[in-house]
Amino acid sequence: MKTLKSKQISGALVFLLMLLPALSGCDPFQQDGITSPDSIAKKGYFYLADRGTNSLIMLDYGMHELKSWSLNTIAPDTIALQGITFSGKNLWLSFSGNEKFIVQVDASDNALAITHSINVPPYVSGATQGTVRGIANDGSYMWAVNSGSSSKTLAPTLYKVQLSNDSVVASYTLPVTAPRGISYASIPTDAYGKGPAAGLYFLDNDTKNVYYFNNSVPSFSLSFAAPIPPAGTTYDQTLGITNDGTDFYTLSYSDLASYLFKTSYLGEVGFSYKLPYKYPVSVVWSNYDVRTIIPPTVTGISPTSGAQGKSVSAYISGTGFKTGSGLTVNLGSGITVDTAYYVSTTSIYAHLVIDTNAVLGKRNIVVTNPNGDVATGDSLFTVTAVPVTDYLFLTDDNDKMLRQIRISDNTVLYATLTTGIAAGPPRGLAYDGTNLYLGCSSPTYKIYKISYTKGVLTATDSISCPFSAGTLQGLTYYNGALWVLQTNTAGMIYKLNPSTGAVLDSIVAPGTTGARGLCFANGLLYCNESVGKTIQSCDPTVKLWSSAFAEPVPSGVTASTTGMCFAGTNFWMANSGGTSTAYDILMEVSVSGSIIRSLSAPNAGAAKPWGIVYCQLKDN
Repeated sequence: MKTLKSKQISGALVFLLMLLPALSGCDPFQQDGITSPDSIAKKGYFYLADRGTNSLIMLDYGMHELKSWSLNTIAPDTIALQGITFSGKNLWLSFSGNEKFIVQVDASDNALAITHSINVPPYVSGATQGTVRGIANDGSYMWAVNSGSSSKTLAPTLYKVQLSNDSVVASYTLPVTAPRGISYASIPTDAYGKGPAAGLYFLDNDTKNVYYFNNSVPSFSLSFAAPIPPAGTTYDQTLGITNDGTDFYTLSYSDLASYLFKTSYLGEVGFSYKLPYKYPVSVVWSNYDVRTIIPPTVTGISPTSGAQGKSVSAYISGTGFKTGSGLTVNLGSGITVDTAYYVSTTSIYAHLVIDTNAVLGKRNIVVTNPNGDVATGDSLFTVTAVPVTDYLFLTDDNDKMLRQIRISDNTVLYATLTTGIAAGPPRGLAYDGTNLYLGCSSPTYKIYKISYTKGVLTATDSISCPFSAGTLQGLTYYNGALWVLQTNTAGMIYKLNPSTGAVLDSIVAPGTTGARGLCFANGLLYCNESVGKTIQSCDPTVKLWSSAFAEPVPSGVTASTTGMCFAGTNFWMANSGGTSTAYDILMEVSVSGSIIRSLSAPNAGAAKPWGIVYCQLKDN
């Protein structure tokens, strides 16, 4: 029989056991999450960038892991992973090392897909300087924290980047030596209207402090001290920071353990959680589930028509397109889609073969994603009865002529001087399905929209190039935009609005100098690299070049690609080098780099064939 004293002792032990979790800091929060998370964070999700496994990890607000995505297909260099942020319905990640870029990713599938990519600032003479540690999006601009470079005499700097064209619109020297993560806070959202002041908050790994940047009236100030993990500052790297509108969450890493701290905007620590991950470097909170699948839509196609018995290279526009086997495009009976390539979440390339007896009139476009989701664009494509003929249009940098060449017999139908349009050399040439675009270098540095009828050229509009030095070397039209190649000390490719000339994006050209030809094929951007004598390709959203094939030339001819275009299934390339007639040739080339046929360029030997486009025109 227990005495009253023994009952009191046993009751006290039970009470102590119940109280122990509350007294032991982070220990009660087991690795499968927090059992009572309502006081931990607003209902939402944490997205964690873990360098240890080179993965993106999704946690709920109770720290339960919901999903992880490998980053190996995006950046196999595991030491490259740096920052993470959120905008709208997409995550952004920043990388250093061999892969220096900031990418927007679609995480609605088992594998991440890059939907947009921007150069890491600052981008000087074709190369990134320093290391971008943290990124934040304020709804209008991307903010990037660069920790600087002693070899490049670059101080730690905060960059404000316009996402539409990758341009740096402002930069601010940071008042710290080791900046890391950054987070944007909008307005207070607690019940009393209290919270962090609107602006940017970033960590310094040397002082272990959080600093505030007022982006309305640019100024820096100390906000609060970052929490210190149990092992102390000796082993601590304070790397990541995010907020849910009311509270902050800071990420600390060491070889011993990694922690996520909840901290008020006054610096008061609310809780700490020991993370079960090897090397987490950044974190962002959002109330949006990035696994949500957005149904696809089909909004248009370019060109909008094709004739019976002909083939058409088309770009289908819309939203929510997915990559992978099983992506299909259907335009109904009489039209065979022998190729369908995923270009981006908003674009698909399709090669259409129209039967000679295909029913005339409007057609629906049906796109089926690999996961089975279907989208239909009603009456967007038209089958016509008018026959067409295949032509090449070719500019000559030597005699400043534009020539129309019938491919079937290599006959020049018309040759017209371009000096009536502009005095500069006519190097760039593009075609949008209706109009030609002529790119001229110094002294005009303009791109002219050309109306062309049987050798008669009329400039109907023009835009200025985004440069006034160097040389305009190539031009192409793709999916509603013009892409222009400039070479100077380093080559740059600019994506332009064809109506206004506004820069929409930019990509560094392959190699150091000597890039010439430029075109799109199957959703990829192609350009030559003259030093290694190769044709390079890249996904314009990822912006990483790789060799597609060697510059093609017949035996005994020096390779010197000057222009290229895509004709639906094969390339047409112009080559010019030296005074030999054998060097001035036009070649039809397969996507693997094999020469299918070659034609002598007009005025070979004295010629310098440059800009080249393929088109099908109605027979008269």
